[in-house]
Amino acid sequence: MNTTDKKETYLRAFFDSFKEIGALIGREGEVLLYNSTASKFVKAHANNDVKAGDLFINYCSPDLHSFFSENISQALQGKEVLNREIEQKRDFGMIIWSMSFIPVKDDEGNIYAVAFIGEDITPYKVQQSKVVEQYESLRHIAFRISHTIRAPLANILGLANLIKANGYANPVNEGLLELLSTSAEQLDKTIRDIATDVGSSGTSDTILKGFYF
Repeated sequence: MNTTDKKETYLRAFFDSFKEIGALIGREGEVLLYNSTASKFVKAHANNDVKAGDLFINYCSPDLHSFFSENISQALQGKEVLNREIEQKRDFGMIIWSMSFIPVKDDEGNIYAVAFIGEDITPYKVQQSKVVEQYESLRHIAFRISHTIRAPLANILGLANLIKANGYANPVNEGLLELLSTSAEQLDKTIRDIATDVGSSGTSDTILKGFYF
């Protein structure tokens, strides 16, 4: 077994060690190696069997042909293309792919193939989007707290200080207590309005519970 054959054996073992779609593409665009994930994907989505020697592009969705051609060409020129994302429209919705195209060299340093790795990162992107939405909801909560809760809370604290200064048995406090009750009701309504607004935006119950006193 020569050095190139050994390298391809190692690459095959490497490709088969991970769950992403993996293939080794020759300079003419032919499939040299592929892993079991690639074989299963093509079988499931194209009802076809991957064969070494076939053109790699033949196993790619037509709407991504230019994307693959461009990146394989760049890799053959020595440029590593790592984790490039692309969206693909399908009948059932949108798929977001992360794809890498890595030059593979022989013992003389000549590029003789491209290692391709592709992964469907749609679930990760959906989760990432939800995290961003929750973050924006929390920012909204912070803004509402700093601008709408502060006023009635400041009134309550001020009235409490006046009542304490007057002496708790002072008849004057009766009117102050009514104002204190009004401010407390305003604060309660503000808190509940914030909780309702944030709840309707999809923020989790765990976050909301912290805003009920």
